[in-house]
Amino acid sequence: MGNWSTRESTPCSLTKDLNDVLQSVPSTQEMEEFVVYAEQQQHRRFMEKYNFDIVNDLPLQGRYEWVKIIP
Repeated sequence: MGNWSTRESTPCSLTKDLNDVLQSVPSTQEMEEFVVYAEQQQHRRFMEKYNFDIVNDLPLQGRYEWVKIIP
């Protein structure tokens, strides 16, 4: 058993109310929008850098010449 003579040492200012915690958690829709936007930005950066559309698996005009390899 624990020592009942000691007191909790966490200051009240460091504990959060459950409502405060729940308000700071993004909704499912907000998370989905965030992930979709991040993926779109990643695809755009890749296309600009490598002139290749990874979503549609198509080479684009640019500094690289892509050659399809059949395994």
